Amino acid sequence: MITKTAKIKKHFQNGNSLTSWEAIEKFNCTRLAAVVCNLKKQGMRFETTKKSHTNSEGQTSRYAEYKCTNAEGNKNQLSMFSEDAKEFRAWLDA
Repeated sequence: MITKTAKIKKHFQNGNSLTSWEAIEKFNCTRLAAVVCNLKKQGMRFETTKKSHTNSEGQTSRYAEYKCTNAEGNKNQLSMFSEDAKEFRAWLDA
């Protein structure tokens, strides 16, 4: 069985963005920020865009849209090269 986190990770790796509402609808995930935090610990980088929506009654709600800015496969390819590549990878992660 594939976990929600794995499904969301694949969604991001495919270049898609995601909001908390979309995460609820598509993945039944109510804690997207926590999932993104865990994915960051795994080496994924994210761009967070702050958005807002005003409904017909004038009420404004604010939310975040996350998008992965690095392809995980590209980072893993560095490991096939020399020690210099590992140093470069560390520099990229800084």
